[in-house]
Amino acid sequence: MEKLVDKGLVKAIGLSNFNAMQINDIISTARHTPVVNQ
Repeated sequence: MEKLVDKGLVKAIGLSNFNAMQINDIISTARHTPVVNQ
């Protein structure tokens, strides 16, 4: 997904059904922070 953001094919990355610990793990390792958790 991050490669798609880098290429300009998508504007943002979103998550679905992630708990707080999973979100923190993603934020600490991701180059592009997810915009929404649905």
